[in-house]
Amino acid sequence: MKSKLPWLTVLVLSLLSACARSPDRQYFTLRSPSTVTPSGVLRQPKDTLAITALTIPENVDTNKIVTRVPGSSRLELSDSYRWTESLTAEIASALADNLGQQYPGTLVTTPGQTAAPSHPDQQLEIDITRFDGTLGVGVELEAIWTIRGQKEKVVRHGHAKLNEAAKASDYESLTRAYTAALQRLSILIKN
Repeated sequence: MKSKLPWLTVLVLSLLSACARSPDRQYFTLRSPSTVTPSGVLRQPKDTLAITALTIPENVDTNKIVTRVPGSSRLELSDSYRWTESLTAEIASALADNLGQQYPGTLVTTPGQTAAPSHPDQQLEIDITRFDGTLGVGVELEAIWTIRGQKEKVVRHGHAKLNEAAKASDYESLTRAYTAALQRLSILIKN
């Protein structure tokens, strides 16, 4: 007579693995709650600013939140913590919200937005060359931008290296640091 112990072991292990599930996914946005406009009467904008180009480093261009391992050159992609959209779309939306606050009366649009005017008053091109975050430390953001007016004339050009500390060692604090860094970048772009 064969022992039933191996079969029982397989059954118990199968039940345990079925009960153990991966952690629930949590989604984050870079859009600040303070930039959300209240519903009400829509006004005709005085000017238009179109974000026509936005590039970010390939190593973070995913909807999974990428973090740098402290004291290392290694990056980790989180399966549990994600952006609500692609990171490029998240950054574009956050910058559009922030710039809309910086430029009252201006319609700020993002790449591919269907409501974007065909001939905006100004065009903004942004190249984000660094977008690194380390849990418990903070974020580093580096960007180059150009604002062009009518007939492609350069109105303003700039470069920024920003550091923003995280207040705790969790993803919520890290995304708040990213949001704050993007708000600071928006102020620099405007000035």
